[in-house]
Amino acid sequence: MKIVCLVFQFQTSIILKMKTRVLLFTLILAICCPHLKLCAQVNDNFGTSVVFLVATPDAPSSECGTGFLVEIDGAHAFLATAAHVAHSLSEKSSVVIEGKDGMAHQFTIIQLLGQNTQPKWLYHDTADLAILPLSTAVEFARLALCFPLESLESKESAPLRQITLTICGFPLALGVSGRFSPITRETKAASDLLSLPRADTKTNALFFITQDPSVGGFSGGPVFDTGLPTTIPGAMMMRNSGLKIVGVVHGTLSDNTGGKFCAVTPAYQLLELINKTKVTLEISQPTIKPLQSP
Repeated sequence: MKIVCLVFQFQTSIILKMKTRVLLFTLILAICCPHLKLCAQVNDNFGTSVVFLVATPDAPSSECGTGFLVEIDGAHAFLATAAHVAHSLSEKSSVVIEGKDGMAHQFTIIQLLGQNTQPKWLYHDTADLAILPLSTAVEFARLALCFPLESLESKESAPLRQITLTICGFPLALGVSGRFSPITRETKAASDLLSLPRADTKTNALFFITQDPSVGGFSGGPVFDTGLPTTIPGAMMMRNSGLKIVGVVHGTLSDNTGGKFCAVTPAYQLLELINKTKVTLEISQPTIKPLQSP
């Protein structure tokens, strides 16, 4: 009987210690990572910041991709995407965004630029990146939210391989008819920065690759590090970096064995492009509310 009591007390002690550790971990998480709730809110707002781009809306098999909105100091706004996506678009191409009713709302490129203005895409010298300065129509401005420039990762490196990344976009044109819903996919970096030939121009550019392949329609979409905790050998690493855009989807790398990866252009090159052009651009003040940084 005494042995049974001792065993019971021992088990009870272990359970209490485990509960204490769980509570302590939860408390530390709440203190060290107050942005986690905000990150979830930001994820809910992807539909007004990440847009679907389609070259010829009425064509059954039109080229399509993903873009996202970036603003500078609440004064200038850009539509960012992959260069190979931008090359397929005209002034009559469509930009689809989520409305306040949760439904897909469609605009033409020209409606984002104002009257008598032709689209003028600006391209990175080497990377698969393009931006379009926006002088937005009133209705589009009412719906849209922009990622602040500070959300673009400025480090000239690939994300750490243990960090979970989130790709956001519209693979297979899903989520753009009726109810609007960007598709997200979690993955991890599988390399440092690599010099690889671009799929569109065959010229070398810098990429990092991810463990999972891309899907048609993700091209031009943002790749996020949401700042969530991650594990390292023997411990959990707390992070309080907030939401960061670490890259832009380029496309899929594959061979005849069926092996596939996703090539991602690092975000610091998008920052280069915006910084290079913002000084010389004369852009009217857009009425777009910035998406707050975590």
